[in-house]
Amino acid sequence: EGRQLPLVALIRAGPGRQERWEYDPLVQFLADRGYAVLQVNGRGSSGFGPAFARAGRLDRGMKPITDVADAIQWTIKRGIADPARVAVVGAAGFGGYAALMLAATEPSLVRAVAAVRPFVDWTKGERLAKLDPVYAGFFASWIAGDTQPDDATLQRLSPAFQVDHIKAAVLLIDDKEWGGYAFGRTKSLADELAKRGRKARFLTNLKGVFDGSESTRQQYEAIEALLSGHLNPSP
Repeated sequence: EGRQLPLVALIRAGPGRQERWEYDPLVQFLADRGYAVLQVNGRGSSGFGPAFARAGRLDRGMKPITDVADAIQWTIKRGIADPARVAVVGAAGFGGYAALMLAATEPSLVRAVAAVRPFVDWTKGERLAKLDPVYAGFFASWIAGDTQPDDATLQRLSPAFQVDHIKAAVLLIDDKEWGGYAFGRTKSLADELAKRGRKARFLTNLKGVFDGSESTRQQYEAIEALLSGHLNPSP
């Protein structure tokens, strides 16, 4: 029954994940604090047939991201969401990547973005395979596709090269202990955002991604601080 609510689009893990009506502690955490939470089964999600899953790979994996943008507009047109109070939270890998790319492609729509261990740079594809299997797997399946993209395309798909387009306040969450290629690139992105005067915070020295440990509380508090500072949630 809520109207003109601050909205958080929550993007979880890989694009093949199917969002379901089930308990999710992060969803309940956000809803408890006055946010409408949007979860989208965009193209690429499992459970809707092979054609729907394959459709997510169109435009080198950008279709699941544009589907989230369309769903946000749907909530605005229905009067559920306040267009001036929209944020995106991306939880791990693709989720963090999608959140940043949504902020880059919809700069007038997204006010705040939180990205957890995001994929940020596809321009060193060969290094990905050696340094981070998760990064490499998504690159091979979604970004590279049937034909190797040129450098310009890889830069267009990399948040690291879209800093000038990201106008939202940004929270980046990553840690060396999580390993792989991601951490160094996430830190570089945080540095580049700061150089351009963006409101950016880099949270590190953590144990796991929403694993129930003390670091989970730190991550939730950081996300809450970002959102309350830029979306002015309902009491």
